[in-house]
Amino acid sequence: MSQKTVKLFKTLISEASKMPDFNFRNYFVRRITDTFYNGQELRGEEEIQKSLARSKISVELIQRQAIVGQLFDDKKIMPLTK
Repeated sequence: MSQKTVKLFKTLISEASKMPDFNFRNYFVRRITDTFYNGQELRGEEEIQKSLARSKISVELIQRQAIVGQLFDDKKIMPLTK
């Protein structure tokens, strides 16, 4: 694996770990791990670049989802104002 790939993998795992919901967090971590494991079989430079581009889009998606999940976290108690 190249350093770019390892950095992208760590970024994806880091962003997935920010999910407040246990089920979503585990789902994303499992999907990321499976995708990178299956990506080891890619040999063509073009295939690798396409896969990395999709993964970068996934980072953005996970970041947005983590923010939305934190906004609507049902365990977070909001102060009451009158």
